[in-house]
Amino acid sequence: MNRRVLLAWLMLTTLIPAVSFAADGPSLRLLAERRGLAIGANLPGLIFGKAPNNWEQSPTIRIEQSIAAEHFSIMTAGWEMYPGQSWLAPGRYEFRGSDVFIRWCQDHNLSVHGHGLGYGCRVDWLKKFPVRTPEEKAAVRELYEAYIRDTVRHFAGRVHVWDVCNEQLLPAYTFSGYQTAQPYWKAYQDDPRDPESGVEWYRRTFHLAHEADPKAKLILLDFNNEIVCPKSDRMFRLVRELQADGVPVHGVGFQMHLTTELNRSKGHGLETDGDYYRSLTENFRRFSGLGVELWITELDVSIDTKKELEAELDRQASIYGEVVSIAVATPNFRGIKFWGIIDRSPWGEVIATRPFLFDETGRPKAAFYAVRNALAIPE
Repeated sequence: MNRRVLLAWLMLTTLIPAVSFAADGPSLRLLAERRGLAIGANLPGLIFGKAPNNWEQSPTIRIEQSIAAEHFSIMTAGWEMYPGQSWLAPGRYEFRGSDVFIRWCQDHNLSVHGHGLGYGCRVDWLKKFPVRTPEEKAAVRELYEAYIRDTVRHFAGRVHVWDVCNEQLLPAYTFSGYQTAQPYWKAYQDDPRDPESGVEWYRRTFHLAHEADPKAKLILLDFNNEIVCPKSDRMFRLVRELQADGVPVHGVGFQMHLTTELNRSKGHGLETDGDYYRSLTENFRRFSGLGVELWITELDVSIDTKKELEAELDRQASIYGEVVSIAVATPNFRGIKFWGIIDRSPWGEVIATRPFLFDETGRPKAAFYAVRNALAIPE
């Protein structure tokens, strides 16, 4: 154990007594299961063999494991399943970290949500392949499709939900269209000048994943898409188009990396909290009307570090509670995952924006109780 990790460990063991991190009252898992919902989180520190992020050397992850076993029913292995981590070269893979994670989940009766399948923009070596001619495009398609088949087959029966196509729409609330700059995308695109011509990449990825594991749920995922806006309008049309073509899209995911000003700085133009929550409700319900499952896949709420801490934590709790209340009231809503568990990084530092349900010592925050109250079924 290196000096930095040792210091973090000493700090954490000094701050946190060796007790359970359960809050008084029912667990989040129990309340979610009563509603027929999955609830879980991401463990972002698991990167195989790269200290201090791995499970053997990160005290933060030990705390998070304890909380996860108590409160959650489904987990994501951080960045471990990203192709940038697992796809080393054509036909070469690194799945050992994910396999360790899945065994731990199985031991604790937790389902697994695979993250980032198809996230080819994280594969630096793939970006070097040219896609100028039909032959070059065919070669890239062959590489990419072999990766999809090999990965899903490796985890078949052990990964219950996949984020299949992740973050392929343009990023801002005010834009629609596709991210067309990547070689693996252009390999499927009829006309690289036309951002509307890349639907074939979605079709092929979903079909391949479904063929490799017909039992896994397949989710179309993006961010800045949780309210009615040009980006979510495009995603709505895309889901309808894929459904009409018989593509096995089982669900739609909303990342929801929020701030205590409800992402107004990102330019969506909604001036009040009420406007935001009404738009969120309307958007969830129109996607639900398509008959797909709805998931919040990466929820967090970051505070403004320039404002008074307690007031921001109260504001954070209010947002968490409102979002979860809207979600659980939506037909076809099936699950929610938080993008982390405690307000501390795997390296031991407190996360300044304190985005999660548990504080840096692993104790539940006001946000935790707000989520629990939103999940509880009224007597």
